[in-house]
Amino acid sequence: MYKESLGQLRGVLGFAGFLILIYALERLAATLLVFPNERLMLEMLSVEQKRLLVLTIGPFVHRGVSHIAENLVFLLIFGGYIEWQVGWKKLYLYCAATGYGASWILLLITGGAGAVGASSITNGLEAVAGIVGLVRVVEELLNVNSGVDILRGVVHVFPFVIGLGFAASTIQAATTPPTDATQAIHGIGALLGIIAAAYYP
Repeated sequence: MYKESLGQLRGVLGFAGFLILIYALERLAATLLVFPNERLMLEMLSVEQKRLLVLTIGPFVHRGVSHIAENLVFLLIFGGYIEWQVGWKKLYLYCAATGYGASWILLLITGGAGAVGASSITNGLEAVAGIVGLVRVVEELLNVNSGVDILRGVVHVFPFVIGLGFAASTIQAATTPPTDATQAIHGIGALLGIIAAAYYP
């Protein structure tokens, strides 16, 4: 049973492993280039290098241990729920749409280097989980035949309420001046998550 549970989460666990691998390579690069940390290494890149980073692996790069740790927690919670409900292929589609979409949109809007990190992905996944949870709650309520059906619906209330709650607060923060690049990419990621879940449920 334990192996079956992990097998159902292979997509989110694989993605988490990928982010950790990218971060380990960042740490190694910072050490080899004699930077005290990877955050300073990223800040020292030229504007052109930063743009190239954003266009390629930007959504998977992190500025420190706390940055990646926070993103991994939200990825495992909301990404795990999404994979459980719709499978790993759609999970990866949502990750790509929110990660690259937010990074590239911010790059186009600002004309600068944009922002890096999986925060746009995790904010997008919160929104997706909220919409998936809402759909599941409605489905279960429409098909109630017993107390068991009600309990099945209750399971989806948490991702629905918390996911959309986080997404709404993130979008509100991003649209309330003053807004920096980090807030903007979080808000864009959440908005793209809502659009992606509505368009490709």
